[in-house]
Amino acid sequence: MSVTAVLLDLDGLLVDTEPLQVEALRAAVAPFGVTLPDDYVAAKIVGVSDTQNALDIVADLGLTTKPGDIVERKDREFIKIAAARPISAMPGLWDFMERIRPRAAHLGLVSSSTVEAVDVVLARVPSPVGQDSLAGCFDLIVTGSDVAALKPAPDLYRRALSTLAAAPESCAAVEDSAAGVIAARAAGIRCLAVPNALTRGQDFTGAWRVCPSLGEAATVIEALLAR
Repeated sequence: MSVTAVLLDLDGLLVDTEPLQVEALRAAVAPFGVTLPDDYVAAKIVGVSDTQNALDIVADLGLTTKPGDIVERKDREFIKIAAARPISAMPGLWDFMERIRPRAAHLGLVSSSTVEAVDVVLARVPSPVGQDSLAGCFDLIVTGSDVAALKPAPDLYRRALSTLAAAPESCAAVEDSAAGVIAARAAGIRCLAVPNALTRGQDFTGAWRVCPSLGEAATVIEALLAR
């Protein structure tokens, strides 16, 4: 079956917001006397849902606060930070969109972030002259507000498949984290990985292909769309 739909992660793949996500989480746990070392962040935080982050932090550090309180604090901190800072596109984003958007029957965004956080980020990414906004590039947006279980669970991707009435074999996903790759694969979707500086050390053995850049990922996807 030929590939007709391309499903993309957001944070760390299309936009350089992973550092802001980490900054927001650190601000959220600071009132509890917690600091998160860089090695802990790289190993357990990046690419994993806020809910799982909070569960891990509470368990690993022996906190008595509820994980849900950390998630709520982090959401508020991230939206505040993202609304006040420029949001940079990842290298190669707009070239990727120019090459893939006209060829794919569907281009979807599949993010574990809440709809509020996704909306803020999409609104803050500057687009090149003559280009649609980043939000305008997608005909499907699925967020963490739409499902009960987030990546690495497959729920987000299954929601995308259901909405598109598409078979997994007709889709290709692109992720920057191991958790995202696991989620896509669990939904039966082949997944390319484009690691960033924070996720490069993660285990991507489950990825269909690991690409060093969005440009190379676009080349691979163009070949899939042409079959």
